[in-house]
Amino acid sequence: MDEGDPWIGHTAILAGVAQKDDEEFSFVFALDAPDGRLLVGAPFEATVSEQVDGEVLFRLLPQDDLGQTTLMDGVDFAALDTDGNGEIHVDPTSTDDAAVDAYNQVRRRMLTHNHYGFVYREQATGPGGSP
Repeated sequence: MDEGDPWIGHTAILAGVAQKDDEEFSFVFALDAPDGRLLVGAPFEATVSEQVDGEVLFRLLPQDDLGQTTLMDGVDFAALDTDGNGEIHVDPTSTDDAAVDAYNQVRRRMLTHNHYGFVYREQATGPGGSP
């Protein structure tokens, strides 16, 4: 991304294609977490020692394994395609009622622990700290 890219500064950018029957919509959702929102309770298992160098990676879970819901459940993509071109852009500045509702639904799901997780990827190091 370039420095002036309008998508910079958002918490998450979700892009994809929604299909239903013979309709197809490409979409981009730019989501912002509320100011002051803290990430609390992101459990993951990891064994850390002096011989292990690793990193914590974020995982998006489009489908909730427990409730079998998806991030986009209830989003009416046809209603969001107000100009009929098959391209949808939703962000915090959207003012159309359908876009505001979709933004709030997707943001609420995105910020629950059901749709994200963390994994620890370790990389063993040899003498002197080299991999």
